[in-house]
Amino acid sequence: MSYNGSGTFQINTTGQPVVAGTVISSTAFNALTADLATGLSTAITKDGQTATTARIPFAAGINSTLVTDSTNSTTGSILTAGGVGIAKALNVGTSATIGTTLGVTGVATFSAQPIFSTLTASKPVFTDASKGFVSTGTLAPDQGGTGVANNVASTLTISGNFATTLTVAGAYNYTLPAASGTLANLASAQTLTNKTLTAPVISSIVNTGTLTLPTSTDTLVGKATTDTLTNKTLTSPTLTTPNIDSAQFATVSGTAPIYPCRAWVNFNGTGTVAIRGSGNVSSLTDNGVGDYTVNFTTAMSDINYSVNTTCSSNGTSNFITTTVFTNSTTGANVAPTTSAARINTGVYAVGTFDPTYVNVSVFR
Repeated sequence: MSYNGSGTFQINTTGQPVVAGTVISSTAFNALTADLATGLSTAITKDGQTATTARIPFAAGINSTLVTDSTNSTTGSILTAGGVGIAKALNVGTSATIGTTLGVTGVATFSAQPIFSTLTASKPVFTDASKGFVSTGTLAPDQGGTGVANNVASTLTISGNFATTLTVAGAYNYTLPAASGTLANLASAQTLTNKTLTAPVISSIVNTGTLTLPTSTDTLVGKATTDTLTNKTLTSPTLTTPNIDSAQFATVSGTAPIYPCRAWVNFNGTGTVAIRGSGNVSSLTDNGVGDYTVNFTTAMSDINYSVNTTCSSNGTSNFITTTVFTNSTTGANVAPTTSAARINTGVYAVGTFDPTYVNVSVFR
């Protein structure tokens, strides 16, 4: 007797099958019982007395109603001294306990955040809090780390009269946690972005970057070179013999304020009036003999400005007179405007005349 390879036990001993009227033979009967014993010995006993000698295929799977402690490696529903090979997915209803090492050759996808009681990281990605992948373990140097516990503050204390060099390869961030922390004597050039320097001492500034002093109490001193300031406002500056548009201001004595000229013109008042030179004067209007209007390119802030006028003589020894804000024909006052000033030139006891040289300057 034997199994036919498909799990069917066949009775094929001599004298079998028995037909009616056959005399019972001890030889045939003993052979039958021996074959039955062999077949039963090949079967799996439910009390666990025997061990299988080959892999057993379960076409409909395995169901177990045994309720045991799943965290115990000796009382689980399925125990194996070797590995477990799973061709498709492994679905765990509650939790899975790995006694030694779990090796994953492909990609492991966690639908919920996993909890690792202990973790040995393999390569650079050690912590990703967004995926719940957080460890407080140690990433060794051969694993891309420093050998220092991850997410654990460390303290480097150096004391004594010894020079110490800290060399770190790669890109790292160093944070001085307290206001009293100091990072000094960095010899190489560094780019600081969005950093606040409190009371820094800057020996030199290189490159074309912008240095902004955000408050009125900040001070920038000791700049020995010449700089061009564009669209800058200097409030109450102290300027020592400054150069303005390549011209140098003379040394000023005393503390009285200086008010620059706001407009000026030198023109020929005879015939068709013609400007020889000017500043902030756009044009001249000839109102008649010895009567002119000076038009400003940029208007004055108000009409409270001062006009100074001089002119050349008419070729006689008579006194020359000049007036402002006057109509030379009627003698009536002409109110000044922010855009123009009216002037007159004349000769005592003669009347108005057109000078060859007329000079006007305006201050405010």
